[in-house]
Amino acid sequence: RGDRPVIGPEERRQAARDVDFWDASCVALADGTPHAESLRITLDQLYGPGARIADAWTWRV
Repeated sequence: RGDRPVIGPEERRQAARDVDFWDASCVALADGTPHAESLRITLDQLYGPGARIADAWTWRV
């Protein structure tokens, strides 16, 4: 729906646990994703500033 959750320390810790569980090295958000702007802002709050690469935003985790 495009709603943005409130991000605090616990949400950041859970996001870190999630990427550890999945052994992820980055998170990507492709152009054209529904509610992309809200998701980008949320991901910035969770992982810090993202980087624009081609047609996607990425966050190194």
